[in-house]
Amino acid sequence: MTLHNEKLTMDTEIEEECGKKMKALYVFCIAIKYLKEQVIMKLRSICLNVTQDDILFVLTVPSIWSDQAKKFMKTAAEKAGIGKDQLTIALEPEAASMYIRHALRLEVNKKENKMLQTIKSGMKFMVIDLGGGTADITVHRCQKYETLEEVIPPSGGPWGGTAVDQAFLDLMRNLFGDDVIDGLKEEDIEDYYHLLHEFEIRKRSVKSKGDYERIIAISMSVTLIDLIKKFRVLDTLLFYQLLLALKVDG
Repeated sequence: MTLHNEKLTMDTEIEEECGKKMKALYVFCIAIKYLKEQVIMKLRSICLNVTQDDILFVLTVPSIWSDQAKKFMKTAAEKAGIGKDQLTIALEPEAASMYIRHALRLEVNKKENKMLQTIKSGMKFMVIDLGGGTADITVHRCQKYETLEEVIPPSGGPWGGTAVDQAFLDLMRNLFGDDVIDGLKEEDIEDYYHLLHEFEIRKRSVKSKGDYERIIAISMSVTLIDLIKKFRVLDTLLFYQLLLALKVDG
């Protein structure tokens, strides 16, 4: 989401959890290079003669990203060793729409034992892509010869799953203070990420409206408990209530 910034440049830096900075272009370049190498290894395990020159790489980006952010991703991919003629930048929700068109275009009529076309020519469909950083929405119309027409421009915003994670961290900071959470990152980064992982698991367990009413327990590390004791003096009963349960009220 650092790239969702009007002031983005090729020299923009990003910060890791403990405050160290590095150029975003370098970080994205290394990530894309790793993915590229994994793709080639996977393809070679199926077809031994494949080379990088045989591949057209499609790099997807959120629809809300600016032209500058798209240019940034293209530059990072080129620095990762992907040639301009082998690279296509595509919007994530549009890629999802193309997948939906192919994956859902046929259904089985069990009574007559035959395939029926689900997405027919002229039919409109909406794809809502709820990702980690963004939520992207597209509406397309299926045309003849299996092409897609854009009904309205893609839209969305920074409303992905990481926004929920940030709300959880804000809650923890409000309960225990910035010094406790910052201290946890400095003293035991592994426990800090374990806390976030615990929340991620519980977050995914919420499947229906009724789940918003129940108590969701999250375990906390000894380091975090010690920091809370060090920086905060709480009523004993309240202290253990906060440690043992987090009520999600929707």
